[in-house]
Amino acid sequence: PLHYSGAADAAAIKTFAEESSVPTLIDFSEDYIEPIFGKGKDAIIFFSNDKDSAYHTVFAEAAKSLKGEILFVQSGTKDGIQARLAEFVGVDDSATPCVRVLAPGEEMKKYAFPSAIESMSTESLKTFIADIRSGAVKPHLKSEPIPEQTTGAYVVVGNSFEDVVMDSTKDVLVKYYAPWCGHCKKLAPVWDELADSYAGVEDLVIAKFDATTNEVA
Repeated sequence: PLHYSGAADAAAIKTFAEESSVPTLIDFSEDYIEPIFGKGKDAIIFFSNDKDSAYHTVFAEAAKSLKGEILFVQSGTKDGIQARLAEFVGVDDSATPCVRVLAPGEEMKKYAFPSAIESMSTESLKTFIADIRSGAVKPHLKSEPIPEQTTGAYVVVGNSFEDVVMDSTKDVLVKYYAPWCGHCKKLAPVWDELADSYAGVEDLVIAKFDATTNEVA
């Protein structure tokens, strides 16, 4: 029989009910935004657009063996909310199949499976999760390729941020923007004009950083 003894038991029952309602392997949809992001639950996500691949079987077996360690999620990259999740994590079609861990705490950290996808197994995923928690695996940051610079504001990406923006020998003024932002679009030609006007000042950099496709620690 179930003996009810107050608030602690009520909280335990609620937690059990919530965990029981989440599948062992989540096929990501609108229904699982709250269990992951709202509850701040770490999730290991397998991105693939081929649902018949052997990798899905391997991942599903790991989900059963490691249930309770972390949420196991599968997602495509092409349509709807799954495409938005892939974009948020920094995965496109060309990167699939791949595995990422999303830790939606205060810093919303993301981690990339450090080995070739062919090595994915229950044991390698267990090690991956343990290494994240021990700090042996560092967060994965999105970055566009470092571009060739032309006129206008200096284009900074995730992989060049440290070298350009944190350069102690220069003063650096950075515009962080989103391409879809109306205010950012209005400012763009003004910002490039400002950069061109100071192009001859060697210790001053006028830069821009697309915050939708690049990240920094």
